[in-house]
Amino acid sequence: FFSILTHLSLLSYQGFCLFGDDSAETLTEYKVDNVRDTFKAILQMSLILTYGCALPVIKIGRMVYRIQDGDDDDDDASNPLVEAYHQNAQTLNILRAFSSGGFADINRLHGWNLDFVE
Repeated sequence: FFSILTHLSLLSYQGFCLFGDDSAETLTEYKVDNVRDTFKAILQMSLILTYGCALPVIKIGRMVYRIQDGDDDDDDASNPLVEAYHQNAQTLNILRAFSSGGFADINRLHGWNLDFVE
């Protein structure tokens, strides 16, 4: 946490903080493709800011599953808090895999832009 505050304090008039948010209303809306697309959009926006302004960009993302009344439809057989915890842990692992597995590589920029062709 201290490292994030240190980086953010260095940004005063010397960079940008880009904040992306994606919240799923139900567990069925929370898919890997949505997480990937949000991550890609944050990376593309930071690339535009970095290229256009020649300043560093700190990227912050918030992707959560919101628990609402009525999410537990199978007669209390599952706990919505536990399901939300597992879903959010899975999302964090997916983001780690994308960021360290080469998806965030600048050389993949053309691949991101050609996804619609497939």
